[in-house]
Amino acid sequence: MGCVYNGNVLKSSDVYYPMQHLEPIEALNELGIEFLNLQEYLKYDNDVDGWKRFFEHASVRGFKTCDYTYRGLEINQDYVEIIDRIKEKLDSTSIKDVNMKYIRILKQLYQVLSSCWEKPISIKVFTDDGRMVHSTECLLHDSYNPIERWVTWRDKGFVIGPFISPEYLDQPDEAPTCREFLVKALGVKEKASKEDIERFALWYTEIKLREKGYDIKGRKGEGYDLEVEKFGETTYVEVKGRRELGDIELTEKETQKAIEFREHYWLIVVKDIPNNPRIILVKNPASLLTKMIISKKQLEEKGKYLD
Repeated sequence: MGCVYNGNVLKSSDVYYPMQHLEPIEALNELGIEFLNLQEYLKYDNDVDGWKRFFEHASVRGFKTCDYTYRGLEINQDYVEIIDRIKEKLDSTSIKDVNMKYIRILKQLYQVLSSCWEKPISIKVFTDDGRMVHSTECLLHDSYNPIERWVTWRDKGFVIGPFISPEYLDQPDEAPTCREFLVKALGVKEKASKEDIERFALWYTEIKLREKGYDIKGRKGEGYDLEVEKFGETTYVEVKGRRELGDIELTEKETQKAIEFREHYWLIVVKDIPNNPRIILVKNPASLLTKMIISKKQLEEKGKYLD
């Protein structure tokens, strides 16, 4: 069946119906996406709903959003094509206004495709310091009210990021929906890595120890993280970072050093990272040992038979 597009007649299966979530149509036209000119048909019959039902049966594209397959619910191919073309456009331009425009269109699409948008896509986005990186490299900016707020610590000197630009958020009250789109559709990270948590704990501990008058004399020793000194007295510090406080396990080397240095060995646990970090200091953690576990390997290697 032929349909009118831009004054020309095209096959119905080559054009999309002008859905609200596919606006602005002009932006998609720039990507080669062609739309049915509904106004031409309404000149003859103003029954919008009737025409919509008619063109849906005539195989015009865009009516079906998701498909059930043997793999589960998946995005319909009509929308896969649009997403792919938007991704190609975003990967090929460094113009911020263009980038913002097409990411807003992706957000509209996600709102109707969320039930079948299973995997995030990696696209070029702007960071809060004006760079362009892939979305999957970014952490959420604090403006989106993420689970973990890292921007404040970045601004105080902790090395972390990059952070996606807050400019993708049009209104503050849209933060929850925008956050979901960025995380689930574009793969923006809402949480830092375990390594970042540990790095932060060490960085934060150094700051607090310096504030207490300690000098940092060494880092990353065997069985401890910091060697500090105050009034000529040396202390060895093992630092653990946690989002939430839980049981802490020392390695074999850390346990050996804790037993060796006793009062001069400290365990510092930084909890509630990053939103409300607090330090718990345990001096001489070896004094808290309530039992000793000797592994089978150690028994075989160190033990002797009394035959």
